[in-house]
Amino acid sequence: MPELDGESVLKELSRLRPELPVILSTGDAQGFAGVDPETPGTYWLPKPYRADALQKVAALAISRGRVDLE
Repeated sequence: MPELDGESVLKELSRLRPELPVILSTGDAQGFAGVDPETPGTYWLPKPYRADALQKVAALAISRGRVDLE
């Protein structure tokens, strides 16, 4: 992301669409150090991950989120 880092994107998404579930993924040990992992609607997926792990986290985020997917 050339213009924003992950934390900035998360803050902007939260401001624009607070009901939108967000999946954070990083291979960096520091990761999203400024983000509380207990933030409602925020899900963590450490890299590297397998397709089935992504599918499970996405299903969880959608089922618990309050987002209208249409």
